[in-house]
Formats: sequence, C-alpha cells, structure tokens
Amino acid sequence: MSDNSTNDSWRKNALCKKYKDIDFFSEDIFSIRKSLNICKQCVVAVECLKHSIEQKEAYGIWGCSTQRERRRIIKSKTKLSDRELKQIVLKNGNNVLS
Repeated sequence: MSDNSTNDSWRKNALCKKYKDIDFFSEDIFSIRKSLNICKQCVVAVECLKHSIEQKEAYGIWGCSTQRERRRIIKSKTKLSDRELKQIVLKNGNNVLS
C-alpha cells in the first residue's frame, strides 16, 4: 500500500463517488447506515480510512468508520499499520477485502 499522505490516487476507485445522492457527512442514522453499506463493498476502504486518520477528518463516513471511531483512533495517537487498518475495516463489515 502506498503512502496516501502524498498520493490520493486511490480516490479514483472509491465506490462512494458513484453515489452522488448519498450524504456521507449526514448525522442522520439512515444516511450513516447507507454510507457504511457502500463502504462495506469498497476496494479502497483501507486507503480511505488511512487518509481520514492522517488528515484528522472530523466528519463523515470514511473507510467503513464513523467519526466517533476515528476520533478514538486519532486521540490515542497510535500509529496504526496498514494491516491494523485493514483489520478495522474488515471488523466493520467490509466484505471485498477478505
């Protein structure tokens, strides 16, 4: 996996780009669930999660994670390996990476 802090090429394969009608930044539980269901099928969920943690994304659904989940990771100041990030994405239901 490449260093996403300088390389955002993963974005072109992000499944969420195909869903213009879904608000990935809504706090409505229905929108959150729809967003997470899309993430669960995305091939770049790990890269997306890594990016969101590196950029300290405070809002929205990123890499099969909610803002609350990312906040815990960011506050812990623990540098997670790509393997650990993949485990988070898989635990959160991504079914295309296993």
